[in-house]
Amino acid sequence: MKTINHKYLDQLFEAGMLIQNQLIRSTLAPDEQKQPITLSLREAAEAIGMSHTHLQNKIKSGAVKCSNDETGKACFSIADLIEARNALGIEVGRSKHPGQRGIRLGIMNQKGGAGKTTSTLNTAHGLARRGLRVLMVDADPQYTLTIATGMRPDLEESDAETEAQKELLVETHQTLVGAFIYENHELADDPDFKDWNIRKAIRHTNWPNVDLVPANGELAHLEVVIALAQRENSEWRFDLAVRNALAEISDEYDVILIDTPPNLGTFAMSLVSACDALVIPMQPNAYDYQSTVQYLNLLSFLTENTGKEFAWIRMLITRDNAGQTATMFRGMILAAFPDAAMESTLKESEAVKKESLQLHSVFESTGYAGNSRTLKQAQKMVDDIALEIIDLCERTWASKQLDVIDRVERSKVA
Repeated sequence: MKTINHKYLDQLFEAGMLIQNQLIRSTLAPDEQKQPITLSLREAAEAIGMSHTHLQNKIKSGAVKCSNDETGKACFSIADLIEARNALGIEVGRSKHPGQRGIRLGIMNQKGGAGKTTSTLNTAHGLARRGLRVLMVDADPQYTLTIATGMRPDLEESDAETEAQKELLVETHQTLVGAFIYENHELADDPDFKDWNIRKAIRHTNWPNVDLVPANGELAHLEVVIALAQRENSEWRFDLAVRNALAEISDEYDVILIDTPPNLGTFAMSLVSACDALVIPMQPNAYDYQSTVQYLNLLSFLTENTGKEFAWIRMLITRDNAGQTATMFRGMILAAFPDAAMESTLKESEAVKKESLQLHSVFESTGYAGNSRTLKQAQKMVDDIALEIIDLCERTWASKQLDVIDRVERSKVA
């Protein structure tokens, strides 16, 4: 039996990348990029918050414009939905709360496999479908969220075979690495990082009201370089670098969703400190329960020693099912965290699984192979999660909690 060396590992890597490329290409075919989604008239009415008949009458009167599918039936793109809300004078998100900025919402847990990235993508699209403007920040070096938007952080420029592929590449300055380098002025002469700001990293997606700060493998190095920077200058904080970067665009989005790496490292905890609120995905089992309890203990330590305050923290039960173990632990979670557990749950669903394999949220399904009722149930489930988060955001804006949080942060750096 031979020992394993770098040559064998290189072979495994190349074999894995071959399959990954085939998966991504099949998902993005034929145009090598994700396509805009469309909603039926009934789906659009539900997303806007009115009856199907009422929306139909608005279209007939000319008050609302829509598109037509290949059969000639009325349908709505997400852009059509945005225009319809504007035409009807329907305010959503921050527009109802002048002077309030976007909420930085972390989707975080120290344990992998809790459904963090799945929750981030589906929540972002659920919020966007309800009319909110969303920025997703992929801060995980595994860059799954970035790939789910159709971008190719796994490719080098030399690997890109077409112009379309080149447009999907992710350079290091187009990630949160830019926030670190700009703040530390290590590459002041590099044109990519000179006068860096977060807008250089923001990429549009196939949803007109969902943007992305992508990730690539270079984010893995931040764990070490942040620690080195703080050793040289104990007063420098990466969480402030992130907060300063996001402050540039805080008036352009309703919610900024931050998908973090599943660990307790300096990078991940800096991102926690940069957030206004947290959603902690957790499966209803012993491992996730124990992990989440310990994570809450760490958050308590963080807030006690840094003065950090959050507007709210919620636990989101993921991969929920009717099994005996899940039922028992769901009861334990609700008993332990009666005020912090979300009422909505991300149930174990064949539709969620299948769409995730296709790098889709449940709202991006194209030709779903399973039972259409299962897909509708999954979409309703994600919509319920989005509505609950919208309600929390509405209350945060109305109570001006963000003003308090910002005041506390300013006092710490004064």
